[in-house]
Amino acid sequence: MLKKLISCLLFFITMLVATNIALAADDFNSRVAGLAEIKSLRMNSGAGRIRIVLDLTKKVDFDVKYLENPSRMVIDIADCWLSNTVDKEKTLHSTAASRLRIAQFDSRNVRVVIETSAENHVFLLTTSNNYRLVIDVGLDAEKPGFAEKINSSKVPDNKPIEVDKPFENPTDKPADKPVDKPVDKVKTDPVDISKVPEGIPSLDKSDKQDKTDKKDKSDKKDKSDKKDKSDKQDKTDKKDKSDKKDKSDKTDIDKKLDDLTTLKGKVIVVDAGHGGKDSGAIGPSGVMEKNVTLNVALELEKLLLDEGAEVIMTRRTDTEVAISVNGKRATDIEELKSRCDIANEAKADIFVSIHADSFTNPASRGTTGYYFSKGSPNSRKLADCIRAALIEQIKTPSRGTQPCNFYVVRNTDMPATLIELGFISNPQEESLLNSKEGVQKAAQGIFDGIQDYFG
Repeated sequence: MLKKLISCLLFFITMLVATNIALAADDFNSRVAGLAEIKSLRMNSGAGRIRIVLDLTKKVDFDVKYLENPSRMVIDIADCWLSNTVDKEKTLHSTAASRLRIAQFDSRNVRVVIETSAENHVFLLTTSNNYRLVIDVGLDAEKPGFAEKINSSKVPDNKPIEVDKPFENPTDKPADKPVDKPVDKVKTDPVDISKVPEGIPSLDKSDKQDKTDKKDKSDKKDKSDKKDKSDKQDKTDKKDKSDKKDKSDKTDIDKKLDDLTTLKGKVIVVDAGHGGKDSGAIGPSGVMEKNVTLNVALELEKLLLDEGAEVIMTRRTDTEVAISVNGKRATDIEELKSRCDIANEAKADIFVSIHADSFTNPASRGTTGYYFSKGSPNSRKLADCIRAALIEQIKTPSRGTQPCNFYVVRNTDMPATLIELGFISNPQEESLLNSKEGVQKAAQGIFDGIQDYFG
């Protein structure tokens, strides 16, 4: 009897639990009906930035705001629910952001909080039936990866920097050709008196002597005049030949020098990455990528100008390239687009973008050359030449020449490369890139690589 009572009680409890579970499931299903599910959270980091991707089952609306103390961005995602399989909190080992939290804020909204003070961009990416909310934090100019299209953008009216022509050497100009004055011919043949034909009166002795004296004086004067004129003519001829020879020699030398100067007349765009409010990556001692890239770019400009190249700088000071509109800062895409437009409008021969790499692991180091594999066929050669010559100068490990999809090399019409000088997150390489010697060697390495490319 007791056993039967216990069995009935257990059955009753089981049915009650099952009913409650079913009711809870029904309640849950009714509550999430029509909402998008956040199925997973993925992250990828590198070069001073983090990309966070939320995989969704539907398109969603979202709102982004910023709070201080500590600095953080808050993203509220409407009409969605958070799967239990998603980690609710993550520590971010990056210079771009330190911590991420995600939670169900209320029955219909999910909130994402990222502790960061870096620049960022949030956008929804839709491909077929897949929906992803992409959060880029600590954007680098070379690694935007945005999917949206920009309908219009304001870009600066940058024009190529005019390079002063070298002063002309007066000795290089053809010498004025001397004008030869006609020389009067004077008959100086002596008269044979014995052969004077008949009918011509004979000369007496006095007349003969006077005539002879006068003739001798005339002969001497004529010979003297001829000698003077001959000497002057010889000197003039020698001078003319000497001037012509000098001109010929100088022309040959100049031509040989021009042939050796492979950069003469080449239009080269030098892009110093980041600038202004965009500091780029920041090293362990506080060195900013934007300052390193500008220092190297300015030093490189001097070397290129000395070789006769026409150099166009996307920026020469600590500023953004794109123009702000109505006091509103240009978007990251507008900033990148303006750099490409400068090169494309100038019809440059090559485009070189200078950057410094960064990673969460401070031991990461080395130099990398990047190119867009579907772009100009010579882009890989350009990237490889510069990377190899740069390593020879600054003695960093080689990380190879790699294909990429970076905006500035993807959207330039000419051979283009993005060079990562070294890792600013590595203390040794940060110190190198922040030193005068390191800047000069880096510029020399890039310059040597450009010469190798055109040579």
